[in-house]
Amino acid sequence: MADLRALCSACRQPLSGPLVANSCNHVFHKECLSSAETCGQCSARIWHNKALSLFNLSFADGEGDASVMKAVAELKRKREDCPDVTAVDASDDDDDFETHGNPIEEVAAMCILRERLKELRGEVQTAKWAWQTACENREKQESRRRQAQQSVEKLEATTNKLKGSIKNAWQQRDKLSEQLQQVHLRDAVLEYWEDLMKHSPAKGLETLKTYAGLVPRPARLMAQVARLRDSQRKAKDTDLAEAAKADARYDKARREIAELEEVVIGGCGVAGASAAMHLSARGAKVTIVDPRPPLTATSQFSTECYRDFFLDPALVPFMSRSVDLLEELAGEANEIGLTRRGYSFFTATDEGCEAFEAFADKASSYGAGPVRRHRDLSSYQKPTDDFRDPNLVGFDLIRGPENISSIFPFVAKEAKGLLHARRCGWLDSQGLGRSMLTKAREKDATVLRGRIAGFDVEGGDVAAARVVLSDGTEKRLPCDAVVNAGGAWMSGISALLGRGSPLPLVNEVHAKVILHDTKAVIPQTLAPFMVWRDKVTLDWDDEVKQGLLEMDDTAEGGTVNASAWIGEQPGGQHLRPAGNGWIVMLWEHLHKHLPIAKVSGTLPGWAAADGANAGTVRGPAGPGHRRGWRILHQHPGRTPAHRPTWLPQLLRVWWHGNLRLDGLPCSRGACGHARHAGGAPQLCVSLQLAARCCQG
Repeated sequence: MADLRALCSACRQPLSGPLVANSCNHVFHKECLSSAETCGQCSARIWHNKALSLFNLSFADGEGDASVMKAVAELKRKREDCPDVTAVDASDDDDDFETHGNPIEEVAAMCILRERLKELRGEVQTAKWAWQTACENREKQESRRRQAQQSVEKLEATTNKLKGSIKNAWQQRDKLSEQLQQVHLRDAVLEYWEDLMKHSPAKGLETLKTYAGLVPRPARLMAQVARLRDSQRKAKDTDLAEAAKADARYDKARREIAELEEVVIGGCGVAGASAAMHLSARGAKVTIVDPRPPLTATSQFSTECYRDFFLDPALVPFMSRSVDLLEELAGEANEIGLTRRGYSFFTATDEGCEAFEAFADKASSYGAGPVRRHRDLSSYQKPTDDFRDPNLVGFDLIRGPENISSIFPFVAKEAKGLLHARRCGWLDSQGLGRSMLTKAREKDATVLRGRIAGFDVEGGDVAAARVVLSDGTEKRLPCDAVVNAGGAWMSGISALLGRGSPLPLVNEVHAKVILHDTKAVIPQTLAPFMVWRDKVTLDWDDEVKQGLLEMDDTAEGGTVNASAWIGEQPGGQHLRPAGNGWIVMLWEHLHKHLPIAKVSGTLPGWAAADGANAGTVRGPAGPGHRRGWRILHQHPGRTPAHRPTWLPQLLRVWWHGNLRLDGLPCSRGACGHARHAGGAPQLCVSLQLAARCCQG
């Protein structure tokens, strides 16, 4: 109860002596009040004239403390006995706090009131803090509400934007749908048009009326048909005009050929033999001049293959006609060994499969035959040598290692894609050349051993060819025309005329390796011409790798780049069976870098041709294996566009050669297409080999 002792509000000493209460109800010593300006308890101003004397209540020092404490306790007890009393007010008439004029009780009541006042102030302060916290929470909630409102506004803006995008998307969809309907309509029109063209005009008109009644908008269909009809008429008129020009050239060429009495052909390869056969069959006296035996430097050094598929809308029909002529020349006896096993391209990647399909579709669109996609092998026809089989046309696309192994068990197991082109194969190039040369000789054509040394030109026409015979004597051959079929020597023969620009021809190395397949890995009666599309890394052992590094002489300016064979190599390597247990292999990549100087005289040699350097590559096979292989090479020419060459150089002087890898079939077609005698057919510039095309 010590905290309830009455203290002076100024000096904070126990109350004693005369006491005075200020208007703020705090009690002072009378002397303290007279000297104070403010209350020490509440800082209220002291009003001396309003001070209240507490009935002359006074205590001596320490006197009355116990009485006051006792009175306070008594008042509290009474208060506890009256629980309904919630406040203490000196002005109340509550009997519990009746002091009956007792100063001690009055002081005790004042002490209780002060204590209660302190409690109320604490409650007020707590309520104030609660109110401030509530205000802060309300402000936070208001801030969150504003943020939520802003988020809602952003979401509404985003929603409106998305609605606009959706609206635009629907508009684009409607537009694309309309375009798609137009495409479907054009496709339908084309189908209708093709059907109409099958009938007579009257029947076609009736069919068109029937079709028009089946569509919702016949007017649009009729408009499309009309435009297509006009386009067809224009194209037909153009074709007729071109055909008329070609017929005129053909007639002119026939007259010129009919007038030809003597023709000199420079070169006795397959191109020269073909020209001799066709010209002699038309009654001309043909003399073939060549310093070497017939068919010495001809296409026997290539794969001796033929094909009718190209990525070229003009070359496909031309080569297809050439294949027709080859089949006619083969006859029933097939003296030229013509096969029809096809070209098979293999890949181990999905990318390669897609490239095969794209290539086949494009070549097919140019007339190379249909594309058959096989899910199984029930409809696939295996290779055969029957070149007259009408089903062996177009392409077969096969996927899956199991399917490929079922057809060709000897192919690498990782092969997962196969493109089999069917109207192609190989033949005996020597047999082809001999057959054409025999037919020419039957028509009195002669072969003269010698070289063309020059020409006599009179009035812009070639009048004679000057030939140096093998014994060194010179002979003059009067002629009405000259055919330059010199192959790798065409540029040299052309230069003898001394007029015009040099021929745009480039000679290059072609080489093939003939191996004796002692283990019979490649079936001679089944395997087609095969090409591997993907990149490969050759499995050299360390000894062979060291040998390749030592054999490389490019650092000294040589051409043997053997060290380049150690890393990854491009695809395109190809092979085929050659009969009697032999196989033919080619890979242009290995010798494409070899430079070929101007060809004159005999063919330049090649270091690897005799097998001397190749022994280093054989490694463990040993020297005795040399009898089981040989390398053949040639130096054919080509144009920058890889195009066959048969063009007039001047009046009655013709180039006929550099038929590239298509030389065997092309030699027949080039001369067989007499309709183009007045001018070369207009072929596209681009020509890529099938192996390169399939490489993507």
